Amino acid sequence: IYLEELQEELHTARDVSVSKTAIIHALKSRGFTRKKVSAPALKRNEECRAEFQIHIAENYWPEQLVFVDEAGVNRTTMKRERAWVPVGWRAWHR
Repeated sequence: IYLEELQEELHTARDVSVSKTAIIHALKSRGFTRKKVSAPALKRNEECRAEFQIHIAENYWPEQLVFVDEAGVNRTTMKRERAWVPVGWRAWHR
């Protein structure tokens, strides 16, 4: 939920007008922090990942490895990039 949506919901449900700054302070004082949202890999298999890591560790030297960042952006989706979550938690897309 965006801060504007939370403001509107508070006004509609409780007839309370609150600034976005007040909402941010309230969230922080209750142990929430704003984080970038992560999307878990849908096809992720922990057993296969562990086997692969063992295979790499047993068969390759660090000097033989090259790491490529495949991060990309899909601007056609409207997913929210940030979320308020309790400190110590991760923010996930559903």
